[in-house]
Amino acid sequence: MGMASRLDGEVAFQDLTHSFEALQEERSSPVQVRRLFVDFLRFAVQLPWILEKEFKAITGEKPSYKGFWDTNGVTKCCKALRHVNEHDLPVRLKCDETISASQRDLVGPRAPAGRRLSLRAEGQAIDPLTEELSPGIGFYLADADGAIDLTRPVATKRRTDFVIDATTERIKRALALAPTADVHDLSATCYSSLKALYEGHSAGLAQRI
Repeated sequence: MGMASRLDGEVAFQDLTHSFEALQEERSSPVQVRRLFVDFLRFAVQLPWILEKEFKAITGEKPSYKGFWDTNGVTKCCKALRHVNEHDLPVRLKCDETISASQRDLVGPRAPAGRRLSLRAEGQAIDPLTEELSPGIGFYLADADGAIDLTRPVATKRRTDFVIDATTERIKRALALAPTADVHDLSATCYSSLKALYEGHSAGLAQRI
């Protein structure tokens, strides 16, 4: 029974890790980012509870991992967002989009080498069930009269950041706990804290077995 209980913690942590890695890799599909983030929140909240139960089953001691969620503002935020998504309304996302282009591509060889011009559009609403974002903003060359030539797009680099949309007061309060609303940054900080908890838990078990 002891080994089965130990495996519960290992399985729970690996589920969390798999969810986290899948979320970090997905950067383009709104529906997939949202679903992966919700999955991550679910596994994240489960882990301390499973580890606490496991520790008691193996050692007879009852640690308290409930205080873990007060570790930092991000862990508090993630727990609150999971509660909102499970018991209130689905967490929704919006996106911040940044594009950049070489100044030389825009104005010619007189522009400094290596310099880029960037534009950023923040807080764009997105369909939570869409697989792809719309093309968004872009750079185009213009003629001598200033008319844009849509057949002459300038090559750009594009970055999309998915952030929590503060659609309710409860979500606003949750986001106020953290330094960012970016789902990838939130999950990275929360995962790092959970990983430290799991490693400490495993070390504590090793000392008692």
